Amino acid sequence: MKLGWNLRTNQEWYLTSWKSPQDPSTGDFTYRMDPAVLPSIVLRQGSQIEFRSGPWDGVRFGGQPVLQQNAAFKPIVVFDSDNLYYAFENSDVSIISRFVVNQSGLVKHLIWSQTHNQWIDIATMQTDSCDDYARCGNFGVCSFYNSLSCDCLSGFVPRKRQAWAQFDRSGGCIRRTPLNYLSKKSKRTVVVASVSVISFLLVLGLISWFAFRKKTANNRRALADHNPSQEINQSIGDENLELPLLSFVTISNATNQFSFRNKIGEGGFGPVYKGVLPMGKEIAVKRLSKDSGQGLKEFKNEVILIEKLQHRNLVKLLGCCIHGEERMLAYEYMPNKSLDLFIFNQTKDTTLSWHKRFDIISGIARGLLYLHRDSRLRIIHRDLKASNILLDSDMNPKISDFGLARTFGGDQYEENTKRVMGTYGYMAPEYAIDGLFSVKSDVFSFGVLVLEIVSGKKNRRFYHPDHNLNLLGHAWNLWNEGNPVDLLDASLVTPNSASEVLRCIHVGLLCVQQRPEDRPTMSNVLLMLDIQHPVVSQPKQPGFYSERSLVEATSSSTINKPHTSNEITVTLVEGR
Repeated sequence: MKLGWNLRTNQEWYLTSWKSPQDPSTGDFTYRMDPAVLPSIVLRQGSQIEFRSGPWDGVRFGGQPVLQQNAAFKPIVVFDSDNLYYAFENSDVSIISRFVVNQSGLVKHLIWSQTHNQWIDIATMQTDSCDDYARCGNFGVCSFYNSLSCDCLSGFVPRKRQAWAQFDRSGGCIRRTPLNYLSKKSKRTVVVASVSVISFLLVLGLISWFAFRKKTANNRRALADHNPSQEINQSIGDENLELPLLSFVTISNATNQFSFRNKIGEGGFGPVYKGVLPMGKEIAVKRLSKDSGQGLKEFKNEVILIEKLQHRNLVKLLGCCIHGEERMLAYEYMPNKSLDLFIFNQTKDTTLSWHKRFDIISGIARGLLYLHRDSRLRIIHRDLKASNILLDSDMNPKISDFGLARTFGGDQYEENTKRVMGTYGYMAPEYAIDGLFSVKSDVFSFGVLVLEIVSGKKNRRFYHPDHNLNLLGHAWNLWNEGNPVDLLDASLVTPNSASEVLRCIHVGLLCVQQRPEDRPTMSNVLLMLDIQHPVVSQPKQPGFYSERSLVEATSSSTINKPHTSNEITVTLVEGR
């Protein structure tokens, strides 16, 4: 049996507790190898660390004298090009022993007693209260000779005095007097006694560790010190990236090994997980599935493009990882997830006021204008939709998912592609049918999004008892009948600023017109959303204003019939 990793396949071996002595279903505790810095073993309850061994020093895990040489078993750590794991060998073939994590989170090594016909504890990893993880916090000293367990180092005082007085010492300590780095008189040595003595062994362990690492410096598959920059650069090319390159282990640990509890969404390219980096930074990790349709080209595209973008209405990419066939992107975490959850699946707690909807529309427009005009390159997003608009803690919108984005340079305004990728209901006619995309195809997608935000309804699969039109066609009918404000979401009371609602519907219809040249630019859109710049031009018939129009258009052309399995899966069409 092993605790650790197969570095070639990313397979992990670890222990989980039972729910109870009578219930063998998965409990709350896991005990697994954590090689993020130096190989150690960590006990977690859910995502919370409860216990951590010291680092492996070549003989044992620091702070665990029970793992030294003994008559019962021999501890082993294997770290080579293929594996990183902990195991043990029984000293006698007649001995039967095992490691367990019980339902209370105690980690024990048990041996079978033939005499007593039962399991006997020969080692418990948590030997005293000082083994509780971070019990005394930063600059706190845990002493097992002190009944209160925690003290501050000399020159330090409790960070949270009231909590400390109430025996909650986890807040740790801070310096009584700030350091004066210019003073040479302040240097002194402090001797700390009566604590768990692992510092000297840790130093020896580090020496042994780095000697071992020197021998395996060229081993690209070493998981703990895996250098993703080399693999990233080989995959992406000579781009001068300033983006942090995260190891697989760092991301795996941050997401609690991609646990289901940490999963916050599922996009067309794969699942998204919430994670927390060692310094406490929250991230959202997009883990690309192998059958997602986004290959290395799209991954490279997203990394290179978004790494260079800086705007308050664009999601920020914090890091990336390539490990074997794994490709992952780490973004800033958006606690309110995506816009579609608020406009299509409304509850009493998720209904957005008109004021907030208008702010979101304006924010998306500003982000899109930055991509089209103000960024270093002219960028066409090609997959603008409600699920790709993320919302921060203040409900500010941020455009995300740049896997399909393309750049234009100089005087280029339009491009043709044989591989049409996007989402039905948002794709402009010239793009879906002929593979032509430009800033105006993004404008079309924006117009669809505006009408969806106003109405709270999806463009595709929109239903009305009086006709078979989609949302665009319904909005167009209301406009011609002189009742455009009837498009407003039924959950909203008509706001005092009814003219603002009308202006958004007007702008949305202008953006979804059939011909690209009739659609406004995003700079004009922002002007029209401003009350000081009234909208003058009248919209023409929308492109794809019914579901049937899209089917007829595609079947009459020479392209293959498009395929999509759901609303958020990427569609692929062969253009002429």
